[in-house]
Amino acid sequence: MSRRLRLLHRAIGAAAAVPAMLIFATGLLLLLRNLAVWMDPAPLMSSSAGISISLEKAVEAASKVREARIGDLRDIDKIEVLPAEGIVIVRSHNSWEVHLDAHSAEIIRSARKPVDIIKALHDGTAGGSWLSYGLYAPVALLLCFSISTGAWLLLRTRVR
Repeated sequence: MSRRLRLLHRAIGAAAAVPAMLIFATGLLLLLRNLAVWMDPAPLMSSSAGISISLEKAVEAASKVREARIGDLRDIDKIEVLPAEGIVIVRSHNSWEVHLDAHSAEIIRSARKPVDIIKALHDGTAGGSWLSYGLYAPVALLLCFSISTGAWLLLRTRVR
C-alpha cells in the first residue's frame, strides 16, 4: 500500500508540476508588478488637467491605431477617463491600450499591456473555459491530493 501510494504521489506531482509552476510564476509576477514598469506602465500626463473631448471622439481617435483593431464600440473592452491627468485610455479586447490627450484626442501612447496577458495566464482565462476547468481545476485537485498523500507518507515514516 505504501509503495503504491508513494508511486502515485510522485506521478501526480510530476503531472501537476508544469501547470502549477505557470500559476506560481505568473502569481509572483502579478505580486511584483508595481516594481516592474514594463509590465504595468503608469499613464502619462497630458498638457493640462480636465477633459474636453467626447467619448465618440476618443473612440474615433483610438480606431486609427491599426494594432488595437477597433472598428466600433463592440471592439472596446474599457474606456478609462483620468481627468486629473488629462488622459483618456481606450483598451480594446486584444489588450491593446491607446492613451489619448483628453483635450486634443492626440495619441500619446499606444501599446499592449503585458499585465493583462499575465493575469489571463494566471487565472486560466487565456485559453477559455477549457483551460480553467479542463486543466487548472484538475491540477488544483491533484495538488491537494499530492499534499495530502505527502503529509500521510511523512507522518507514517515518522511514526515508525
